[in-house]
Amino acid sequence: MFSQLWKNGSLRKVVRKAKLAGLPDSFDFKIKDIGVLVSAQHQKYVPMLVETIHQRMGVNQNISILVYGETQEKCSLENLTYFNINSFSTTAVPKDPVVAAFIEKKFDMLLSYYLRDIPALEYITLISNANLKIGVFKGKRSISHLEIKVKDLEPNGFITVVLDCLKGLRKPIVNK
Repeated sequence: MFSQLWKNGSLRKVVRKAKLAGLPDSFDFKIKDIGVLVSAQHQKYVPMLVETIHQRMGVNQNISILVYGETQEKCSLENLTYFNINSFSTTAVPKDPVVAAFIEKKFDMLLSYYLRDIPALEYITLISNANLKIGVFKGKRSISHLEIKVKDLEPNGFITVVLDCLKGLRKPIVNK
């Protein structure tokens, strides 16, 4: 119990002190590799989220998913891994090689698909090497490049808003 509190505190401290890096100049908005962070509370949406991504964005996306928390009902999708607070040391260093590899992977886009403030998910979102980070607006300090205000995490609506925002970002700005 004390170890879990200490680990959560360490993760929160890193998130509070860190700064979000801007989009890389080389980012071309061609989304092929997608990382998804989900809380166990919202894992029921994962199959529909993956299906929606493939339908709306094309079937050529490689999707890797990390689900945080303990749950009785586990999804059996390819590239989906469960983790918990024990995946981190007391100094906020990932101990789980899958979590460390997820953080290091250069995803084209990272979807932070959770509503509550969860230190482990916020930490991974913040330090991830993903080019573009998209998350849910929580009314506090931003840890994503783009944050979407939603009432619930219905996958089709969420992905529709993400795609609309990406279209807007892709349009060149012309100085007149």
